[in-house]
Amino acid sequence: MDKAAFTLFENTDNRPKFPYLEGTIGPWKILFSNGRRFLALGIIFSALLSLVAIAMGKAFVCNYAIYGPVNFYCEGSNALFLVNFAIKLLILAAFIYLWTNYGSNTLKEKKDVAKQIGKTAAILLMMFVAILCPLISFMALSERVPNPDWRIESIYFTFVSVGFLVPVAMMRCLMILGFALEGKKLPSLKDIWQHTSGNMMRIIFTLFTIMLVYVFIYSNFYGNFRHTDAEVLPIAGIIIELLYNFITLFFFTLFANNTLLQKRYLYDDGTTKA
Repeated sequence: MDKAAFTLFENTDNRPKFPYLEGTIGPWKILFSNGRRFLALGIIFSALLSLVAIAMGKAFVCNYAIYGPVNFYCEGSNALFLVNFAIKLLILAAFIYLWTNYGSNTLKEKKDVAKQIGKTAAILLMMFVAILCPLISFMALSERVPNPDWRIESIYFTFVSVGFLVPVAMMRCLMILGFALEGKKLPSLKDIWQHTSGNMMRIIFTLFTIMLVYVFIYSNFYGNFRHTDAEVLPIAGIIIELLYNFITLFFFTLFANNTLLQKRYLYDDGTTKA
């Protein structure tokens, strides 16, 4: 049988590989080897994130309102939620950009810095939307009313299925964030897709390990502070907010480091082997 007929399967033998060990341990090594930098930036930016959340009534402790009264300023406005989200997105983009370029001469060009932070924020927004796609598809399935026309049903399930696949495809293109963080010209998604060929499972595995640790820490964090005494919440709420945002920045740093390593191994270094 002619092997050339199997055009669906790409020959990736000679393509660079993203090492499992470096992709998994590397982001942690980069963070801890630059611990002072992270602490300096982390304390400042966690305070900024906390100020925004508390001022808009979107503090972390407001999540506990479903269990009973919370002695803290909480606001349920959807408009404030969007404003809070937009401001936090810009702060997070600025944080990971400064984390990547701390001490670099590129920070002297303020216009370029603002431009790159804007690009970083736009990429983070697209990633957030991609992550929401499965949720939207799930909600569409749970609320759907069966249609007797099989053609309409087929189209419906096609679009719903695409929603579940979007995050998977998005993971293959995460390297583009590394370009924005380093102030480089963004390559096309087609170019990114070609450079990550044969590395889909490696990328997913390394990101999954970071997400798994985050979910474990977040779930314990949420559970431990759920029973905080309501009488001391005004003080405890501020501390909880600072800790929550510091943890968030910690894992955003790991995530950014992963994309930078992807760029290094799959785009910059064509000779790297697994």
